[in-house]
Amino acid sequence: MTWYNLIIIYIIIMKGFIFGFIDNLIVAISAIFGIHIDTYLSGQGSMGALYGALIGHTISDMIAGYTDFGYNIALNMGLGCICVIFIVFLYQNLNYKIFENKIN
Repeated sequence: MTWYNLIIIYIIIMKGFIFGFIDNLIVAISAIFGIHIDTYLSGQGSMGALYGALIGHTISDMIAGYTDFGYNIALNMGLGCICVIFIVFLYQNLNYKIFENKIN
């Protein structure tokens, strides 16, 4: 194995490593940021973590989609992620209303 082969293997492995690291770092920072916002607004932090992670994942997917597939695919990926955020929001509100009616 020559030095050239080792450098090529290193670049390929590190490219995937760096992408995975940055992708998860965006999600982690967003979740932590969401926790801080939620606790600042007198919440427990769980909803902030959920929405922070969902938004962070949307951002990281759009970045990944843009770098790998281009603008149109990145936009579609972002719209798909935003639909999931909306579904989670609806579920939480409906679940809260149903639970509130059971107590009263």
